[in-house]
Amino acid sequence: MSSKRKSAAHGGRFFWTFGIAACAASLLGATAFADPVDWTAYKCSFKIAFPGYTGSTTLEDFPVLIRLSAELNDFDYSKCKVANGGDLRFADSEGNLLPSEVDTWNPGGESLVWVRVPSLDVNAEIRAYYGCDNPVAVNPKDVWSNGYLGVWHLNESASPLADSTSSELSFKRSSSYASLVDLGQSGVIGKAAAFDVVTEGDDAHKGYLSCDDRQMVLTGMQQMTIEMWIYEREWIGSRRLLYRKDKDRALDFLLNAAKSDGTQSLAFYIGTTNTEMEVAQVDVGPSYSFTESDAVGKWRHVGVTFDSVDAKKARGFANGASTGSKAVTEGYVILPKGTDIKLGNLGGNQAFPGNVDEMRISSVARSADWMKATYDTVNDANFAAFEQDNDWTKYAYKATIEFPGAPETALTDYPVLVKLAEYDETGGTGIMGFRYANFVKPDGGDLRFADENGQMLNHEMDTWNTNGVSCVWVKIPSLSNSTKITVYYGWKFAPAVNSREVWSNGYVGVWHLNEDARPLCDSTSTGIDFTRSDDSGSTPGKYDDCIDFAQVGAVGASVKFGTNHGTDSTKDNKGGLIAYDADGKLCGFDAMTIEIWAKVDAFDTTTTRYMLSRRMGNYVSGVKLKAYDFRYSSSKQPIARFFYDDGNVDNNNGYCEIKPSTGMPDSLAGQWNYHCGCYDKTLASQTNYLNGAVAKTASGSGGYSIPTVPDPLCLGNDCKPSTLNDASKPSVFKGALDELRISSVARSAAWVKATHDTIAENGSFTSYGAFRENIKGFSLILR
Repeated sequence: MSSKRKSAAHGGRFFWTFGIAACAASLLGATAFADPVDWTAYKCSFKIAFPGYTGSTTLEDFPVLIRLSAELNDFDYSKCKVANGGDLRFADSEGNLLPSEVDTWNPGGESLVWVRVPSLDVNAEIRAYYGCDNPVAVNPKDVWSNGYLGVWHLNESASPLADSTSSELSFKRSSSYASLVDLGQSGVIGKAAAFDVVTEGDDAHKGYLSCDDRQMVLTGMQQMTIEMWIYEREWIGSRRLLYRKDKDRALDFLLNAAKSDGTQSLAFYIGTTNTEMEVAQVDVGPSYSFTESDAVGKWRHVGVTFDSVDAKKARGFANGASTGSKAVTEGYVILPKGTDIKLGNLGGNQAFPGNVDEMRISSVARSADWMKATYDTVNDANFAAFEQDNDWTKYAYKATIEFPGAPETALTDYPVLVKLAEYDETGGTGIMGFRYANFVKPDGGDLRFADENGQMLNHEMDTWNTNGVSCVWVKIPSLSNSTKITVYYGWKFAPAVNSREVWSNGYVGVWHLNEDARPLCDSTSTGIDFTRSDDSGSTPGKYDDCIDFAQVGAVGASVKFGTNHGTDSTKDNKGGLIAYDADGKLCGFDAMTIEIWAKVDAFDTTTTRYMLSRRMGNYVSGVKLKAYDFRYSSSKQPIARFFYDDGNVDNNNGYCEIKPSTGMPDSLAGQWNYHCGCYDKTLASQTNYLNGAVAKTASGSGGYSIPTVPDPLCLGNDCKPSTLNDASKPSVFKGALDELRISSVARSAAWVKATHDTIAENGSFTSYGAFRENIKGFSLILR
């Protein structure tokens, strides 16, 4: 079995992947946060951290989903002293009681609880306590006190469906179509409500849930967030998710599936005055659109934020990512019209054909980090982790790894490539004693690394291939030719590791390009993925057939551009992969390094072919803003260009172009070549490397920074619509690309050479000792 993995983001410590859930007893009254809690009365406790949080801001009073499963973490339900886990409580790092609400309690499987974390960031920790006969009281509604007007878990199997906030607004089946909504159905969390369950006859596409809001609690705001999880059973036209109206439409959140190109988008309409209907619509922007394969048969988190006060825009979200935005007039208010708000329909024949779960309405416009974390805490099983002291003696197998090919002078926090394969006696390849069958967790989940002091090392699984070679990136604090590390596996409860921390030393973007379809994911905490093959904003996958995914790569798999697209000659010389970076996280640096592996089919001596380009999508009024690019010239020279704002009155950027004096020999075509370009404002120097060796060094351009320019970033082409979509201006790279990395530092020559050698010369760069059983108190290393 071969799998290409993208590990979820993790925090800076090491934790046993763990989720905790509890059931609070039916206790009344507000939580007395000011009163001290005697935590010594609880016989058991453990810390929980949140390695899955990837945001750059601290989220205040954020509701986190905590999971508990005896199968996953050997949690013993019998240790709870109160029925249904009613004695499980949570506290912050200072011992203050935290609100919690049970969603699902299941001693025979997975239990789920929502806990309000006072300050969620990468360093946040809380503690769980249990084993108390007389636990302190908690108020579940306090979990949803931070701007939430309504929260519906939709777990009930009969009306009403309760609101978990203090608003106490319940949803009920409509009397006319009560049988057309099925409750207690499969949900993304616990249970869900199913709509459009009758698709033929007079009642087809009818039925909804209705909430009587005569007090107008859920309208009349200048800021608002609506979010829910949806599961679409079939691909169909525009259908309502949430709707409110009197004579005029006051609120309308829907799936708009009537686009001419066959894709589906989110739409949000509001009425904003009492005299006329003015509509603000959030439709899918250029960075996201749903296809049928994206939507049908999958749970998705969708939402919209509305803000006419501060941001003055409405913004759509899908699966934690922004789908687009539209400006709204300052001071607009969502109309206080209509007594009912309808879920799953508009009250007519546009019932949503699927299930809805975890619907929430807030009186604030949630941030992008908040929406992403809301998606991740449900979607990522590793979002919460139980802290566990690591014990190397509990792993069944271990081996020593050395790095004779590393430089004599140590490199700090260096990501090295480790390759694992079973020993082949015929070819003499692989590692003696290594057996995939001896792993106890799927996809190498119990593989761990330690330095000579026993400190656990962060790693990221690049490729797990039980029929061949598995590739793992390991960050070593100090790598030299005298470094030794130990690799372990064979313990069911191996603590979680921080995969993104592997790329924390100056890396702002790392793409292994292993995936077999879009998106191609960024392994750093920056989190900017390649999501499209077309930049026109209408069809995200328009040029997918110009790309071959999951091809043999320099490491694991790669992506190939300029492929044959059959009889559609209109796609010749087109295509590329687009990553949107509107906030400028991948540019604006004083120093920079771009690294990429390329295997060109054949050198083109008539035109320039781009491996990577970052520039403004459209030239505006003569302003030619660029940031950087890496390309093969018609002279077969790999050219790295770094642009900077030189203050010219015509606004044209200056740039430094670093290219070897001669072109690459034809013998390098069809082979993997490692290209690297470095820029340093302070040193006023630029260096171009080919296969780990200096190809060209240039000076000048001191005092300038790489400019921050609008997105997009393009892989495999020059990122201008006039080039990307114009066959008469061919610039698409014809060949395969792998291991793209962007850093906000200028890497040293030793670093660049080691990066080449750990991949291209792994057999001599790294020395693998034989694996043997890990017997406590006894260590023997075989060579």
